[in-house]
Amino acid sequence: MKFGIYVHIPYCLQQCPYCDFATVRSDHPVTREDYTHSVLQEIRSRNRVVPYKKVSTLYFGGGTPSLAGPKNIAAVIQELKRYFDFSAIEEVTLEINPGTVSEPELLEYLDIGVTRFSVGVQTFNSELLKKIGREHSEQSTHQTLALLKSKNVLYTADILFALPHQSLKDLDQDLNEIIQYKPQHISGYCLTVPDKNPMSAYRPSEDVQVQMFYHLEERLKEIGLTRYEVSNYALPGKESRHNSLYWNDSPYWGLGMSAHSYFLEGPYGTRFWNPPSIAAYTKQVQSYPGKNRITESFPKEQFEDLTLSQALTDFCHTRLRTTRGLNINELTLKLGHSAENIVLNYLKRLEARSLAKLEGDFWKIPHKALVMSEQVFQEMTFLPSDL
Repeated sequence: MKFGIYVHIPYCLQQCPYCDFATVRSDHPVTREDYTHSVLQEIRSRNRVVPYKKVSTLYFGGGTPSLAGPKNIAAVIQELKRYFDFSAIEEVTLEINPGTVSEPELLEYLDIGVTRFSVGVQTFNSELLKKIGREHSEQSTHQTLALLKSKNVLYTADILFALPHQSLKDLDQDLNEIIQYKPQHISGYCLTVPDKNPMSAYRPSEDVQVQMFYHLEERLKEIGLTRYEVSNYALPGKESRHNSLYWNDSPYWGLGMSAHSYFLEGPYGTRFWNPPSIAAYTKQVQSYPGKNRITESFPKEQFEDLTLSQALTDFCHTRLRTTRGLNINELTLKLGHSAENIVLNYLKRLEARSLAKLEGDFWKIPHKALVMSEQVFQEMTFLPSDL
C-alpha cells in the first residue's frame, strides 16, 4: 500500500486575491523556525498512532515552502526519518515560487533528498502578474526555470489561464515561453473565483475559456506532455506520484497548519485536519494528549468517519478526474454491489448525455466533455437518500 505525507508551509511573499489556501505573509510574527519547531513537535507526538510506516511520497506545499529555507526543510525530513521508513521513497516534492531559490539553495535541497520541484509560474505576462497580485517578475521566472533546467532536475510548472483581460493570444505566448524549457510536467489551471471576487470581472468569455482549455493541451503535445488528469500533463513516467495518491484512494498524513489527512480506518475511511491558524495549530500540537487512535485527540469538528455516500462520492470524483477512469470492479471491491448498481445507473444517465463513456472496464469523461467535468462531479455527488 502506498502512503504519502504532506507538510504545509504557509508563508508567502504575498497573499494572492484568488488563492483560498491557508497562508500567512512571510513577515508573520511567528518565525519560520518557530513554525518548523511546531511541525517537529507534531511528528514526535503523533507518529506512533499513524498506522503506516513506509513512506512512498513526501510533499512540501503551501504557501511557498521554499521560503522556509533548506535548513528547516531538512529538519522536517530528518525528524520524519526517525519514525518512518524512507527506504522505498519514490518522490519528495517542494513547491517554490520564481525568485525564491538560489543556486546554492537548490543544491542544498537536492542534497537533502528533494527530487521534484513545483514552480508557481502562473503567467509570464508582467501586466497580468500585477493584476493577479503576484510579486515575482517575468525575469525571475526565466531565471528560476533556467536554473532548474541547467541542473537537469525534475520539475512541474503551474500555468493559470482565463485571467482578467487575458486573451487566447496571451495564453499562447505563455505557452511559447514555457515550452522552450521543455518541462517534464505542467499543471494548467483555469482561474476559479467566486462571482463577487474582484477578479471575476473582465475575464474571457466562456467560449474563449473553452478554447484556452483545449489549446493548452494541443500546445503541450508538441513537447510530448499528455493529459493524465483533468488539469495535469506529463511525459510518460513523470506524473506526480504524490497527487496520484489522492486520486487512487491511498492514505496520507497532513502535517502543519490546516493540513488534511485521510486514513483507511473504519468501514469507509476517516478524514481529519489541523486548525487553519498558526496560533490554534501550535496550541493544539503542544497539548496533544497522545491517545491510541489519532482522531480521538481531535475536537469533533476536526475529524469525520466517512459515510457510504461520502466514500462513494470521493471514489467517483477522484477516479473520473483521471484519464484512466473509474473501474467498476474496484468500486465494488471497496464499497459493495449495492454501490455498484447505484453508480452504474448514474453513469448510464451521463452516458446518454455524452458526459460519460465506457472504454473496456473503465468509465471516463469523454475528451469533448472535459470542460464540463464540474457538472459531472456535481451529478456524481451522493447523499444518504440516494443509497
